[in-house]
Amino acid sequence: MKIAEHRPLDDQELELLFAAARQSKPQPSDELLKRVVEESGYHASPVSVASAASKPGPFKAVLDAFGGIPAAIGFATATAAGLAIGFFASAPLDGLSSEYLATVAGFSLEDIMPSFIDLIGEV
Repeated sequence: MKIAEHRPLDDQELELLFAAARQSKPQPSDELLKRVVEESGYHASPVSVASAASKPGPFKAVLDAFGGIPAAIGFATATAAGLAIGFFASAPLDGLSSEYLATVAGFSLEDIMPSFIDLIGEV
């Protein structure tokens, strides 16, 4: 048995091939459609149909506003990290800056940055 040589199709042959494919519109058989409907009824549970019909609650609406569960988890993680960094990192930086300012410039941190009490007094 001899193998036929394959050559690339030119534009006219491709256009004829595509036109024939556009004209043929295969329809599924009635038996196939019947089996698909039966299988879908078998796999659909009453619980999933009832839950799909119920209205989402306010928690779901807030969660959707954030972008879903992954976005809300990322937001919560970033919030926790920001709070931890802000709370725990101020003491070491305060110690480093006060030592640097006292030795190099002769100033303390209170001379450069006003305290909260100073800001209240100006209001």
